[in-house]
Amino acid sequence: MWKYTNILTGDKIEEKALRIDGVTIKQGPTKLVLIQADPKYQKAIEKKMKKLEKNHTYEAQYDFEVHCWYSKKTAVNDLKTEYMMKLIINTFVLLTMTISGLFLMYIKSLSEMSDKKARADFLKCMGMRKKERVSLLKRELYYFYWLPELITIVVTSIFTAATFHARMYTHAVRIAWLKHAVWIWLMYLAVQWGFAWILGRFIIRKVEGKDE
Repeated sequence: MWKYTNILTGDKIEEKALRIDGVTIKQGPTKLVLIQADPKYQKAIEKKMKKLEKNHTYEAQYDFEVHCWYSKKTAVNDLKTEYMMKLIINTFVLLTMTISGLFLMYIKSLSEMSDKKARADFLKCMGMRKKERVSLLKRELYYFYWLPELITIVVTSIFTAATFHARMYTHAVRIAWLKHAVWIWLMYLAVQWGFAWILGRFIIRKVEGKDE
């Protein structure tokens, strides 16, 4: 029909000389048919579908992302593979960020060790009690811990809410996701806090002596 229609006006072309002849444009797949069969016939159906795919190579070239046929087994395996890849990548990113944060906290503490010792000696000469000096060291270290963590919590909450809104997740999906995410967040904060506590004890021993 398109061969005999004017693309500008939509009117039928009466003159044969103006018509488009000798040109055939094949269209890609336009229908999706679901085949539900007994599992014992699955292999036979897959063989026929592979034969069908060989006879329709043009449709495969039309769009490489749209296949001629799909198998439930293949689709499930693809979903599992994609899930595992996302899990591995997310775990790697989380571990990398955690280790990087702990390393930066450790390096910062070491870089300030000489200054902390000099200040501790000065405060000791000024008459400040050891308990107060230790409290000052802890407060400085924990401030460096709590400030980034509070920023992380706020940014993560905003990003999560924006993602829920953009993806239009249902309330049930959001609750299910949060139940899993909360445990990960708590473990992350616990690791950070545990390291900060150990690092605090290490700094106090280095600055004030082993008797603390």
